[in-house]
Amino acid sequence: MATDSSSTTTTKKQEEEEEEEGRWSHEKRSRCCFQEWMQLQREDLTHLLQSLHTHHNHNHNHNHNHHHHQQQTNNDLIRNCISHFEDYISNRRRLAQEDASPFFAPAWCTSLENSLLWIAGCRPSIFIRLVYALTGFEADARLGEWLEGVRTSNNNVGIGELSPSQMARVNGLHMRTIKAEEKLTSEMASSQEELADQPIAAIVAKEMEGVGVGVGVGVGVGEESEEATMALKEHEKVMREIMEKADELRLNTLKELVLEILNPIQALHFLVASKKLHLSLHRWGKRRDEKQGRIISLTTKY
Repeated sequence: MATDSSSTTTTKKQEEEEEEEGRWSHEKRSRCCFQEWMQLQREDLTHLLQSLHTHHNHNHNHNHNHHHHQQQTNNDLIRNCISHFEDYISNRRRLAQEDASPFFAPAWCTSLENSLLWIAGCRPSIFIRLVYALTGFEADARLGEWLEGVRTSNNNVGIGELSPSQMARVNGLHMRTIKAEEKLTSEMASSQEELADQPIAAIVAKEMEGVGVGVGVGVGVGEESEEATMALKEHEKVMREIMEKADELRLNTLKELVLEILNPIQALHFLVASKKLHLSLHRWGKRRDEKQGRIISLTTKY
């Protein structure tokens, strides 16, 4: 009997070690996925700025061939940015098939970034809010130029020069996106309530049966029963499905905005601003975590 008990203990320990190793491997791959995405953001930002610089330097060039070539370059660059985002979402989805929970409070992100998360990422509506912000900023700047008697060439179109039809489409997209966000937020809240109100609460109540004062205190705490394991697996599945829906909403919102509503130059300006915002938030968060002495991986350049 002693031998059987020892063998069982050893097997359980090995299983725990293998499980821990698997978790570490998953976190490491998820961290690498994020870091590669951040590096792509940096590279894309460089290419976007170069393209805008080229456009600005040649906005008086009326050569048809040059204009056509630059237009094609801009379109390719925009689609590359979308493609990189699609690849990142696909990689996250594959990793979430193993374990979705870490993406809702990722250890590879800073505390600041995690405080701004909505269902494992940014709110899709922030894309539209950024357009509104850029529109107001550039409109103010152009008003100042007009008051000072400075006239900017119309060829150098920025986010601030949206047509009435474009603004109507942006507003329509904003309303639809907000509605979709609210639906997913409600789904997430329902999943959390169901987990707490039904399986988990029932399991705890069942385990408390027969427990008296001073009897069984501290025994079995944290041990998963078969019922608890099944309940957590179901919750994990629902979280993964909601995360996939949120990622799809993020991608579709971005694609409609930059491929259908904004013209190529406006899209370039928008993508520059969005990538600068994302990279800046990550850097600001790292500085604050370093200052507060929080333990995160700050040894990488990302």
